[in-house]
Amino acid sequence: EQRTLIRFKTKPVNTLMDVLRHRPGWVEVKDEGEWDFYWCDVRWLQKNFDQTYMNKHVRISHFRNYYELTQKNYMVKNLKRFRKQLEREAGKVEAAKCDFFPKTFDMPREYHLFVDEFRKSPGVTWIMKP
Repeated sequence: EQRTLIRFKTKPVNTLMDVLRHRPGWVEVKDEGEWDFYWCDVRWLQKNFDQTYMNKHVRISHFRNYYELTQKNYMVKNLKRFRKQLEREAGKVEAAKCDFFPKTFDMPREYHLFVDEFRKSPGVTWIMKP
């Protein structure tokens, strides 16, 4: 069954709400009405995600443990972990396909690893992000 309207709900009252209200075919749902798309805040997600049944077509703006991808230090940690797992399960050739991001160090925790790499590669430019 194809819907002609997208029922949305949003927690923050800001520009996002204005944009969604003015989209053709989008209608705002108040309170506990059924919705197809919910721009939720993180607190709602943490409190309700595991206790809320959602149909397959329903979408929300966040997902559990979203910070594992959105924070640079966690994203790099997970990419490194994935590469190691892939190397164990499929070999070095397959794991080499993960070499799409530069050598990355989580400071200050991996400072000693950075210093070792820095000494091995004199004259190399490094990018540091706060």
